[in-house]
Amino acid sequence: MQSEGLLGAVVYNLFSVGIEKRRLPLNWKWIAPGQETSSGVTSSSTSPTCEDSDFDSDRENFRPVPPATTTSLHLGLGSTSDGTPATNPAEEDDISAGSGFFQTPSGRRVRGVIRFGVRDVDVIPGSEREKGFISIEGTMLKPEEERKLVEEERHRAGGSSRKNSDSQGNSRQENGMSGAVPSANTDTGGVAPTTEASTRKRREKRSKKSGS
Repeated sequence: MQSEGLLGAVVYNLFSVGIEKRRLPLNWKWIAPGQETSSGVTSSSTSPTCEDSDFDSDRENFRPVPPATTTSLHLGLGSTSDGTPATNPAEEDDISAGSGFFQTPSGRRVRGVIRFGVRDVDVIPGSEREKGFISIEGTMLKPEEERKLVEEERHRAGGSSRKNSDSQGNSRQENGMSGAVPSANTDTGGVAPTTEASTRKRREKRSKKSGS
């Protein structure tokens, strides 16, 4: 399974593997649906086979799977001698052309066996007890390339957390200021004059009583 952001694979027909685009070989190029025809790339030039004399699996970063013969297709025999599922290039060309595919610098379509490193393993519980699924997160980068990418991801994550912390601190300061007690010099909107008037009236009443 190939999409613009992910390359999917299966290990031993049991475990699924997902490799992010940023962890694929840096020289692989994504060919979107319809782009193959518009760019003039033909199916024959992008479909590698084991018979290609000039095919270098180390340079291309994958090994093509032997195509299935007509007899094996009719009999339902869909695997090679090493257990790898055999393929029908014509059918897979039509499928990948409609959904997009990755292409190597030499113009070959990525399809076959890949070598990858394991970054993480996730165990997904199944519906029955003691049964589950294993999902693998992989990488095809060289060790030094993977270390560099991990450092970049940590740096971005650290910058994002600091930014969120600063924004929360500013929000708390604004909330504290909104509830501040007015100072003595703050205009109270006429409260002080009203208090003075009531005090003056009480004094006048006390003076009248004392005079009487």
